[in-house]
Amino acid sequence: MGLSRAFRIGLMCVAALALMIPSPFATARGENRGGGVDIEVIAEGLSEPRGLGFGPGRRELYVAEAGEGGDGPCAQHPVLGEACFGNSGAITRIGRKGVKTVVANIGSIAGAVEGFGPHDVSVRAAHHIHYGCGRASRTAGAVRT
Repeated sequence: MGLSRAFRIGLMCVAALALMIPSPFATARGENRGGGVDIEVIAEGLSEPRGLGFGPGRRELYVAEAGEGGDGPCAQHPVLGEACFGNSGAITRIGRKGVKTVVANIGSIAGAVEGFGPHDVSVRAAHHIHYGCGRASRTAGAVRT
């Protein structure tokens, strides 16, 4: 008997929150500090990682990367300060074969405080990736890879 959809979603949310909470027992590199917790880094160099989603076989993890904006055009924003546009957002797949960017050059806006770009990802079937962009997901993309 498989896990219910609600349970899987809840488990994903807990996993995402756990990734955001720094552990007092481990350093950024994953060394154990005597607390009995081993952390393995499975991906490095992600650009403003946001949403997580599992692939159809639940063996691959997809990460929405908001990106770091770019060289412009730029505009003054009341919260972000100077915010510049660029195509630095991406969707990255983490699996047994390693880490691979599967969708690149997604629009991103970033300032000194925060960046906006792809923030959620869902993989409905093999090679059908759906992602939400922006702050309220009013724009979205669907990519067939």
